[in-house]
Amino acid sequence: MLAVNNTTKLTNDQRSKQTKISLENHINLEDKQFESEDETLQKKLMSFDDTIETEIVKINDDCIKQKKVLDDFVKELISSIHRQRGRLADEIDVFFDEKKSNLKQALTDTIQLKDFKRNLSNPVLYRNVQKMTKELIYTTENLFNKTGTFTEDCSFKAKTIGTLTRPIYEKPIKQSTMELKSEPIKVISTKEGFITLQDNRQIYYLKTGKGMIWKKGSILDIASTYDNHLSYITYNDSKFYCKIINLDNFVGIIKCLLQRKVLKSKVMFGVFKHNIILTTDVGKTYYFKKPSLKETVSNGRNAKDEQLAVIAHKAYMDGLCVEYENYIEYFSDHQIDSIIINIEKSNKENYSMYENVINKLNDGHRILPDNEKIIIFNIKFQEAISIENEKIFPGKRLLEYQLTDDEIIFCLSDNENPKKLYFQHYPRLENRNY
Repeated sequence: MLAVNNTTKLTNDQRSKQTKISLENHINLEDKQFESEDETLQKKLMSFDDTIETEIVKINDDCIKQKKVLDDFVKELISSIHRQRGRLADEIDVFFDEKKSNLKQALTDTIQLKDFKRNLSNPVLYRNVQKMTKELIYTTENLFNKTGTFTEDCSFKAKTIGTLTRPIYEKPIKQSTMELKSEPIKVISTKEGFITLQDNRQIYYLKTGKGMIWKKGSILDIASTYDNHLSYITYNDSKFYCKIINLDNFVGIIKCLLQRKVLKSKVMFGVFKHNIILTTDVGKTYYFKKPSLKETVSNGRNAKDEQLAVIAHKAYMDGLCVEYENYIEYFSDHQIDSIIINIEKSNKENYSMYENVINKLNDGHRILPDNEKIIIFNIKFQEAISIENEKIFPGKRLLEYQLTDDEIIFCLSDNENPKKLYFQHYPRLENRNY
């Protein structure tokens, strides 16, 4: 194990003075922010009852407006049905009038033929009349079977006239944006906020936009550790190197994981309390027991042999989650056997940020985001539900999220411009049914 300390050496007195000044400045800044926020809240509260009353009146107007939209649509639908009914009724009249006319003609021909045949004595003509009789009976009996029936359109009958669409209405209490020089490879949440991997060589603080690590070689993956610090992994000379960065003092610890050649394509890892877990999309999953780094191979589902593509992965406090097409596989820090949970697709039309997302997070669920959807899962209850990104975050894609005692922060990228990031803050309300 190699310890690397990048901080400048200072005397104890210098460190103490710097810490004291920094702490005083931080306290003063927090006091000013609190006073400013309190003043803004007091002003808003003074007129908030009027605002609520105005919204109550507006609700009645909105209700009437939407009912009018519904009624107008139903009227147009009824008019359209009546128009179709008229066209089909005309077709029915024409068909049965034509059949009645043909049968009346057949009746006339039958009477005439019977009279003609009764007075006929010539054998040659009799054979001709017999032929005519056979043809008349045949065509007339066919005419009996000629019919037209109205067949209803089952697809129309099965359809509803519409639904009440309720888009996400909860708004963040705060939102900020920033634009990077290039699209982020990955974003993780740490005790110092969001951190991003850029160009597979640089790691940045998103809070300040400042770079913190530059590497000549490629950084294969970054992950938040079990205690919310930073870790990243590289590959050199047939060995994996995991570096763990303490974000309080920026001291780094390097651990060499594998002393032999390993197939690598998509590398996924996590640094946990008891183990470092490492896997790739074409190889086995390894547990490295801390502190000795003794290696054990996981008894997980052999997804690599099934040639299933990895869609997304994320390290949590106690394990590494990997998403495949129809299920997620969770490699827990507490057991070698992996946990398999099938993904159920949510087909709801309407979603609530609190009911469907935030309340779930408050109850212990977790989110695994990918390019098209978010997967909300719970290891304890063995459940995983996928929801399209667009239905929760219209026009955006979730990259990462962070839970604090007071709020939940979502880090999102713009669908049209992936270099543009949004940070949306929601208060961590406990199961309020808004």
